[in-house]
Amino acid sequence: LEERSIEQFRVRDIAVATSSLAALALVVLLSATFFLIRWQLRTTETRRRALEVANARIAAIFDTVADGIITINERGIVETLNPAAERIFGYAAAEVVGHNIKMLMPEPYHSQHDAYLEHYRATGEAHIIGIKREVIGRRGDGSTFPMELAVSEMTLGGERHYTGSVRDITAPKEAELALKLETERLDLALRSAGMAMWNSDLSTGRVSLDERWA
Repeated sequence: LEERSIEQFRVRDIAVATSSLAALALVVLLSATFFLIRWQLRTTETRRRALEVANARIAAIFDTVADGIITINERGIVETLNPAAERIFGYAAAEVVGHNIKMLMPEPYHSQHDAYLEHYRATGEAHIIGIKREVIGRRGDGSTFPMELAVSEMTLGGERHYTGSVRDITAPKEAELALKLETERLDLALRSAGMAMWNSDLSTGRVSLDERWA
């Protein structure tokens, strides 16, 4: 009887010990799971904050850069228009976003742009992408102006998008024209007075008749 009692105590002790170990293992597992979830949440929150900071920086650059920036999709529909572009074209972003970019172009660009995009989608032959060139823009009041345009391409979600960087070059063009007119007036005045213009090379000391008077 005594041996049976001892054996029963042993079995009970083993059961208690096993139950305690199982409970301890469960506590450890739950604790580990809890800390893992907290770590994942903390990591996710850190990533979210980092993404928010990156987006805020991009937005700040987009809103404060001096050049106009316009993005369109592959069908030519305007997706974004920064404040500089609003000032250049005389439109609020809400008036342009969702509309075809050709509304900012005078003829013949206005009529040709859709065909150009279609040709590029079909053939991949680019004529203006990656090249800075001078074109004519159209303001909201219908007036036109010279501008410098650079277009780049990007792919998002399998769809092509285009970014145009625009700079109003009205002032430089006017200054260039004024200088040209002034030079022509000077030439006319010299010719009327029977005078000529000479060029002097300071590095060599050579003096020569201006080729326009030769």
